Amino acid sequence: MIKFIFLVSLIELVTVSTCFTSLRTECCSSSFRNTYRYRQQIATKKHHAYNLLECQSLSAGTNSNHNDPNTVAEGKGRKEAIRRILLTATGLIFNLCILSEIAPVANAACLAGDTSNDCIGVYKLPIDDEILPYIDTPEELAMYAPGIRFVPPIPVPQSYKEAVDEVQTSLKSQCELVKDLTAKGQLEMAGKEVLALVPRLTVCGRVIVKQLTISENSTDSSPSPSSKEARVDPQLRARRVEVHLAELLSTLGQADVLIGQGLRGELGVSAVAQIQILEVLNEALADYNELLRAIPRAVMR
Repeated sequence: MIKFIFLVSLIELVTVSTCFTSLRTECCSSSFRNTYRYRQQIATKKHHAYNLLECQSLSAGTNSNHNDPNTVAEGKGRKEAIRRILLTATGLIFNLCILSEIAPVANAACLAGDTSNDCIGVYKLPIDDEILPYIDTPEELAMYAPGIRFVPPIPVPQSYKEAVDEVQTSLKSQCELVKDLTAKGQLEMAGKEVLALVPRLTVCGRVIVKQLTISENSTDSSPSPSSKEARVDPQLRARRVEVHLAELLSTLGQADVLIGQGLRGELGVSAVAQIQILEVLNEALADYNELLRAIPRAVMR
């Protein structure tokens, strides 16, 4: 008796699950989205699924032993309990179908330098010499990280002066542009600017830190005593730049995440999202100014 009831229950659950799987397939059709016909068919499918569940529960009771009153009462109690469980399960399946239709799809990760809209606010693979051999061509990327969109590796400045000039001019202007776009409510454009800014700032900063480290180990690397940089211990210059660069990149990463949340509506209305993002961008500009003060204008070789 018990085995039969559970067998019927299993059949009911599979039948209802199949019904709602079919429902979800229809939900995915763009022609039914946000229309009266679409909502009407959802309601009809749900009603049919519940009716099917009722009929199968009643048929299970008909096949049970009617001669023993205790058996009949026990069977009805079990059927009622199983019926409630299955109704709860079907409601859960139905809600999951609807939520999966509403939830936006986002990439799990992107390469640094990818300025596509779906990369705003998601994880970026770090710019690392050890990782580069696995992602430097579309074939290598498809082999080791399938599903991630390929972009060419970030070009590295060829000299200390080139890196410093880029950090002091174009990248600083780009950081200010991110704030202006955010203040105007153009979050998508601001997010794309951050996606382009962070990789360039990373490679330029690394060139600067590397050259400062090399110059510290040289006997004639110190600037002339009349320069402002002479007040700073040569052994601390590279460390100062490295620390301020890390703080700036961390703040910009936080801004990237907030912009992504703002675009998805997770921060509330647009005005509230703008205020939160602008607070972080003000911190980023302050960190940027600290970085510029830490970078020597010239390095003697």
